[in-house]
Amino acid sequence: MRGAEQISVITRVGAKYALRTAPDQRTGLRVAAWAIRHRLVHADNAAGHTTARVYLGAIPQITDDTVSVLLKRCGIGGDTVLSRLATTKRTQLADALDAAAATLPTR
Repeated sequence: MRGAEQISVITRVGAKYALRTAPDQRTGLRVAAWAIRHRLVHADNAAGHTTARVYLGAIPQITDDTVSVLLKRCGIGGDTVLSRLATTKRTQLADALDAAAATLPTR
């Protein structure tokens, strides 16, 4: 994963910051998926108290339309707090983020 540096940032300062500082959208999508899949977005950290729309909106160069499509595809409301997502919804969202990243060119 190109975002290995961002993964280490998650463990030091948090998932949302790691997204905002990702070098590009593809890396941001993959980091978001990884953090969600590995339960690093939870009730004990700031990202876990963030809504799905705000969290995904922190990904570099992502558009509101893209965020809306991703959330709709997973059946997740934009105002849903991430730490309250059921495991199946977390998995769906992580898979959708990885799929979206796969459509973007690598650097």
